[in-house]
Amino acid sequence: MNRQVEEAVRFDTQLLEEPDIEGVRYQQGELFGYELKEYLLEKHGHTCQYCNGKAGDSVLEWEHIRPKSRGGSDRLKNATLACSKCNQDKDDRTLEEWLKVIKARITRETKKKQELDQTRMTCIQNVMDGKPGTKPLRYAAWVSASRKYIERRLFEQFETVECSSGGKTKYNRTKLELPKDHHYDALCVGEVPEQGFKDRTNGYCLYAKATGRGTRLRGKLNACGIIVHKWMNRSKTADGFQTGDIVVAEVPHRDKKPFKYEGRFVGRVMVRTTGSFDIKTIHGSLVTVKSQFCRLLQNNSGYQYTMERAIPLGH
Repeated sequence: MNRQVEEAVRFDTQLLEEPDIEGVRYQQGELFGYELKEYLLEKHGHTCQYCNGKAGDSVLEWEHIRPKSRGGSDRLKNATLACSKCNQDKDDRTLEEWLKVIKARITRETKKKQELDQTRMTCIQNVMDGKPGTKPLRYAAWVSASRKYIERRLFEQFETVECSSGGKTKYNRTKLELPKDHHYDALCVGEVPEQGFKDRTNGYCLYAKATGRGTRLRGKLNACGIIVHKWMNRSKTADGFQTGDIVVAEVPHRDKKPFKYEGRFVGRVMVRTTGSFDIKTIHGSLVTVKSQFCRLLQNNSGYQYTMERAIPLGH
């Protein structure tokens, strides 16, 4: 690997506070709306500021506190995060007008809607008082500081490093009409081809799970913390293999007393001194084979690798 693309999370608080600091052309650039929304999502913890998630709507939108039709601007001070239901209910009203509408209708509503509007009244008042439940801006400063350190370490280890932003990743994913998923987010970091991607994985992705390199416990404990099995095997290896190694097992077919599992299996091995090994394959199935059929591919790295179904393209 000689090229690395990094999604550098960065929030320029001065630029977000004054979008026209370098002119209107920069403010109205292609990525402006994406960068600002990513900042709002991070700042407000992916939570609607008008209902605190009570409406149960997962669609979050960049909301103008004072509507643009009523003289509001695109400045950060006039921006907050709202779910689609609250945004539609607010319509083009100011917060004061919306609060009056809610107070007038709350007595005529069902109990469930009353609870939602009670929460809305509290949250709206907090937004009006300038004290919504947000993360302090110091977290944005910490993220920006760590970004430089990560970039420096990447430049030390790779010949070519490309740095991008979360806003551009989202812009690329939206442009290519890909579903919201970590795998496709990774595809959309940095520059992407204009024609998009072809799915050659059949919807599967490689997952790495940290499993460790063993334990220092000399006995097995039950749920109550009582030792139920003493003197676990003191030897970490068996027949030259160690639990956690990646092996390939080729079990031949035989007519007389056939083996339970036959064929070729690749995966993480769990050894026994009896020579009967368990192999967890990359697709998650567990097979038991004899050590004589195993061949080492990779020593224990502390990780387990599996292939799992992801969201296929076009869904």
